[in-house]
Amino acid sequence: MIAFERTRDFALIRSLIAGDARVYEAASDDGCPAACAFAPNRHPAIWYVLAREGGELAGMFTLIPQNACCWEIHMGRVFGAPGRALGEIPRWAFQTIPGCRRIVASLRVTNRVAIRAAKRAGFVEYGRNPRSLLKGGQLLDQILLGVSAGQ
Repeated sequence: MIAFERTRDFALIRSLIAGDARVYEAASDDGCPAACAFAPNRHPAIWYVLAREGGELAGMFTLIPQNACCWEIHMGRVFGAPGRALGEIPRWAFQTIPGCRRIVASLRVTNRVAIRAAKRAGFVEYGRNPRSLLKGGQLLDQILLGVSAGQ
């Protein structure tokens, strides 16, 4: 069973997002600072959520409100069972985050592993945002996926 907990441990958050420069580079776009210069956004509305399995850290997610009921999710770093953690966090968020009724993600079209994992976890593709992400000097599409409470 995976357990989730909100954290404000910004040193840990930073290490999970930018601790491995290769992972950070693969997940970031051309507008992101270098991994060594990354600092987590400390806005109180953002939820940084640790996933633990058997007491061991399984990963971290970032949930950012888009409005009163819709939250954007980002995987900061996932170890172990990423599909299970991604599949379980919506239910946890719907029960824990006040007002959260929908979770959405925008994934770079070339990130096929993440797109497959999101779909296996119950996220449904609802659109495409063309030429909306700059990576390596190239404009790429983003696949838009989401999951709603009660879905």
